[in-house]
Amino acid sequence: MIPNHILILGSPNSGKLRIANLISKNEEIPNLEDVESHSGLIVKTSLRTKYYFLKLNILIDEYPESKGATDEKKLSELHKWYQEFKSEEFGELREVLDGLMFTINMKTDSISFIRDALEIIEQIKISLGDEENLHDWGGFIAVVGSCPENQIVEDDLILEIEDMVLSHGLEFINLSTEGENEYKEKQGKDRIVELIESHDWTNLEMLKVDSKQYETNKLAKMESMKQKLINEKEELDLDDIFSKLNLARDHAQSLTQDERDKYANKVIEEIIDFL
Repeated sequence: MIPNHILILGSPNSGKLRIANLISKNEEIPNLEDVESHSGLIVKTSLRTKYYFLKLNILIDEYPESKGATDEKKLSELHKWYQEFKSEEFGELREVLDGLMFTINMKTDSISFIRDALEIIEQIKISLGDEENLHDWGGFIAVVGSCPENQIVEDDLILEIEDMVLSHGLEFINLSTEGENEYKEKQGKDRIVELIESHDWTNLEMLKVDSKQYETNKLAKMESMKQKLINEKEELDLDDIFSKLNLARDHAQSLTQDERDKYANKVIEEIIDFL
């Protein structure tokens, strides 16, 4: 099976290995305690859901390769990385790339650095499109903000960073969080897993669904719902469902039409699973 590829790009101490560990479920990461630079690392892993199986290469690159660089140095190295990435020499990599995660350290990276770095990331995104339609790329890009363990980043700063990322049409993920937000959407670590699992991968093996087991599960859910409807002592979670729908509808007002369609399908699937 031909592997799929995602790239994790960031400066030292910005969470690259934590993301790779999360995706690979800590199974494929080698011991890197004595490694000075993470540039050029390739983590070969696999992904299995109840619908498909695929092989995945996680490519890790770092700029600059030394720690403690100034913002000016980091921006210079990131721009140099971009110039190489968009060259003809890296054309094959751009063609096979399914996703890019750009990591930042919310504790040590300055706002001015993040603002300038996002301008370069936007250019990287454009370079992933074809010549006729520069924005036509089927992959995903996310900006992942990390924080050193046992340290706290102020909420106002996180919101400022998120607003900057969103203004560039990119998704922001706070690696320090997990679970769901107020709209019942996955966030943080769980959002990274969801982003990977829900992507439209090119090379995968669809798994056969056991129709008998599916029908058995469906009938069991229907029976459970029926018992809750006819038995006053059973607690029915319709209030939770209606609350979720109302929150989702409010949230959908801020999305584009394409985003609304995808979001609506996602909410419906979650409600079906909930039932």
